[in-house]
This record gives sequence, C-alpha cells and structure tokens, in this order.
Amino acid sequence: SDEAERRSLELFDDNLMNSVAVPSRVKELTTLLANSRIWQEKVEKVSAALKQAQVQLVTAQVQSRDADHRAKVAEEKLMALRARHESADDEQTKLAEERAKLQEIEKEKAEMEARLMQ
Repeated sequence: SDEAERRSLELFDDNLMNSVAVPSRVKELTTLLANSRIWQEKVEKVSAALKQAQVQLVTAQVQSRDADHRAKVAEEKLMALRARHESADDEQTKLAEERAKLQEIEKEKAEMEARLMQ
C-alpha cells in the first residue's frame, strides 16, 4: 500500500513535471522556429542583395571594358590625326622650299631680262 501510494505520487510528480515542462518546451521550440524564420528572411534578403551587387559588378566591368575600348579607339584616331598633321607640316615645308626656289628662279629670270634689255 505504501509502495502503491509512493508509485502513485511519483506518477503524479512526473505528470505534473510534464504538464509544466511540455508547454515550456513548446514555447521554447516556437521561439526557436520564429527566430529561424526571421534569420531565413534575413539570409534571403542578404542573398538577394548579393545577387544584385554581382549584377552591378558585372555591369560595371562591361562598362569599364567598353570605356577602355572607346579610349583605345580615340587614342588611335588621335595618333592618326597627329600623323596627318605631321605629314601636312612636311608638305607645307616642302611647299615653302619650292616657293623659295621659284622666287629664286623668277629673280634670276628678271636679272637676265634686265641684262638683255641693256
């Protein structure tokens, strides 16, 4: 009878503990689940932001390559213009030399005509 009563009290204590522990554990698990969802949302937001940043990086890299290409083309055009300018300068120098020769010839012609007139 004492044994049965002791057994009954132990069962009662176990049930009492379970009735207190189970809601406490449910609350703990519910909190953990809620926190898990919050963290999952944060991870998804960070992941989306990372993907967006990667797209922006690729876009910037493409624009940078584009700008490098345009700069190279512009530099090539500038070099061609400089070469043409130098060529034009050379032509002007040649023309000036030819004019000087022509003036020299005209001067000699005028001197010869003057001698013939005498």
